[in-house]
Amino acid sequence: MRNEILILGLGSNLNSPITQLRLALEKIRKHPQFKILAVSGVFESEAQVPEGRMATANPPYLNAAVAVQMNVDVQEQDLVGLLQKIELDMGRQRQEKWESRCIDVDILFASKVLPVTADLEVPHPRLLQRPFALEPLVEVIHKLKNRWHGSAQAPIISKLVQMWTEFKKIQSGTGHWPSWDQPWVESKPFSTVRSQSYFWPEIFGILNVTPDSFSDGGRHDTAEKIYSAVEKMLLGGAAGIDIGAESTRPEAALVTEEAETLRLTGAFSVLAELKKKYDFKISVDCRRPKILRRLKDNYDFDFVNDVSGLTDPQMKAFVRDSKLKCIAMHSLSVPADRNILMPDKTDPVDLVNKWGLEKISELTEFGISLDQISLDIGLGFGKTRKQNLHLLNHLSEIQRLWNVSVMIGLSRKSFLTLFTDREAHQRDLETALVTAQLEPKDYQYLRVHDVKSQALALSFSSYRDSFNQDLN
Repeated sequence: MRNEILILGLGSNLNSPITQLRLALEKIRKHPQFKILAVSGVFESEAQVPEGRMATANPPYLNAAVAVQMNVDVQEQDLVGLLQKIELDMGRQRQEKWESRCIDVDILFASKVLPVTADLEVPHPRLLQRPFALEPLVEVIHKLKNRWHGSAQAPIISKLVQMWTEFKKIQSGTGHWPSWDQPWVESKPFSTVRSQSYFWPEIFGILNVTPDSFSDGGRHDTAEKIYSAVEKMLLGGAAGIDIGAESTRPEAALVTEEAETLRLTGAFSVLAELKKKYDFKISVDCRRPKILRRLKDNYDFDFVNDVSGLTDPQMKAFVRDSKLKCIAMHSLSVPADRNILMPDKTDPVDLVNKWGLEKISELTEFGISLDQISLDIGLGFGKTRKQNLHLLNHLSEIQRLWNVSVMIGLSRKSFLTLFTDREAHQRDLETALVTAQLEPKDYQYLRVHDVKSQALALSFSSYRDSFNQDLN
């Protein structure tokens, strides 16, 4: 099946479903047989509970679709086993039909006609009864619409789109549901809606406890202000908080270890209080391993975010020994220096890709596992405004070559002055407009100042390709 396209359906209603979807997508992305072409938005749906079972036994589901290209020849009979292996690795235990599960990976569509077996019929003959699969499937089909013209699967594509159109009529009250294969299914099944709360990338809210950061310096200088700012970010949809106590803007003043440690420990005491109320990750934006070791003795955190790219051997040793995840950023100078830039004639994608591959090799040879490593393309650090934009427009090339998690930090950056003359603290709208254009398959973490506006942008991003579903 080399070069054939599959559209896989993902579903979960156990063990933090959004975490399970992200993990499944990561396993698919790293699998040598697959190349990810597109992903749908995330959809929420109610579970159907057969008679005799308690409703609480079947929590609501999250569902999505992922289009992949097969990189090697795989026989049809081996394909189901390959996908079941992903489920098994994630802890799936096969039980009764309609049972809750931590992950479900199904084939929704294949560009090659697959033989019908007891375990497989593609497309599923009752997709209209399963809007949680049909909605994301048609969304991904639309993203890849140029691939279907003249193909042997064009009639099936047309049928699926017609099925989707019929579903929309039913949803609006102008159509009627078909008869059901399970009599206990409700008349309007699953209440499938596009999620407004869950997205592929994880949002990290930026908490700068500095007097001189480029857009929010001095705004978090008391425990009360920190508490209020972090709670606002968490309620707005942040999965984590990235806390920094040293400005890296151009011409930023150097901060002593003592001052940076004091700022961080003060903020951590507030985060510890918030941890009693909310579940969130903590990333420490710091390039000094000595400070991080002190913090680790007293506080829990999940990520080390090093803008200098983990060049210090002591930093590498800390990450290796602590087993924390790390974010290594590409930069030509820290703090950023407006006079140190990539040459104009250099392809920034080639340069950053080369750096990333060398960094991954360097860190893994030091004993840091691939699962610990994330890379940041370093927008604003050694790149012109147009080079920054070029990197964002070619994220898929970077993600595919690196094959590790990618962090994007575009919030309020100076390259946005290509489109605006507003001051840095006013650029959340401009940030959101760019965020909405990014493909969610190309990055895993988004680091932002204003969480709510960027969550809205991610929601719009998943709608972007579904405004016009007509493929004919």
